Amino acid sequence: MLAQLAWTLRQDPTIDAVRVTLGDQVLAGPGGQEEYRVSDADRFDPAGSPATDGLFGIRNGALAERDGNELVPVPGPFGTGQLALEGATVDIAGGSAAGVTADGRLLVVAPIVESEEDVALPVRRPLRGTELLRPTWDFAGRIWTVDRTSLGAVVQVVSNGRVRRLEVPGVSGRDVRSFLVSRDATRFVAVVREPGGDELRIGRVQVDDRGALAGVDRTEQIAVESGSGVRIRDIAWTSPTTIALLSPLDPGAIYDVRVVSVDGSPASSEPLAGPLTDRVLGLAGTPVTGLPTYGLTRSGLIDLSDRSTYGFVGDPATDIGYAG
Repeated sequence: MLAQLAWTLRQDPTIDAVRVTLGDQVLAGPGGQEEYRVSDADRFDPAGSPATDGLFGIRNGALAERDGNELVPVPGPFGTGQLALEGATVDIAGGSAAGVTADGRLLVVAPIVESEEDVALPVRRPLRGTELLRPTWDFAGRIWTVDRTSLGAVVQVVSNGRVRRLEVPGVSGRDVRSFLVSRDATRFVAVVREPGGDELRIGRVQVDDRGALAGVDRTEQIAVESGSGVRIRDIAWTSPTTIALLSPLDPGAIYDVRVVSVDGSPASSEPLAGPLTDRVLGLAGTPVTGLPTYGLTRSGLIDLSDRSTYGFVGDPATDIGYAG
């Protein structure tokens, strides 16, 4: 309650703290204090706090971080190329990464920090699958995965070394092409392939009275645009409540990127960029305000806000993304 009030009142720069009473009783903060500083609500930021704003990519099976026009291998096992990664995602704080091997069958997790001399950093392999999609992290350090099996999608969550399978209505058992989980672990979004067009589905993540993960509520389809037959190649966050959709208008020739609200407001989509003639392989987006949304091409990146292009020294990236 205090965090919700503080998050709203912090919009007034003259307010440093709030004091809340219920009747004649003061509502004390987590430490027993009577005044709750508006900055104390930062840890409940739906965009993640603290969060790294780095941009990470896969090149030659290794995870690297963008530094200008270079991709610099991250420290630790993920930066060596020995794990032969197809895709990977860094956790919100930027201290660990979870990735999928090139055959799509193995989820690997490791720290991305410098190791002491002659001390190998541990690589965990908590999950084997059939065709694992790139994983995603939430604020609690849970790793969400979707496995594309012969019987359809299987949603699983890795937490504290344990793997839990979740039944997600409208998603489990279907042909899922990509998915996202919000950093605050409140929303699950998936692209489901159907013969007549792709469905964008969203469901609320449920927790119990102690904050533990309870499951995902029923999912609802979000209208992407009028008409049918739309195909969605990739999705990425652009704010805590909006996502970008990458769709081929003419596969291999023209691509469209639109932004859709997923907060329950009336469905609408707005173009993020006009028709793109570069072959766009995927999107890199973040819920953090002020950071650009990129399209990944065979040769580099397109900043979708102004269509400026960037290349990398050496081989191009085959996967790109922000933390989370």
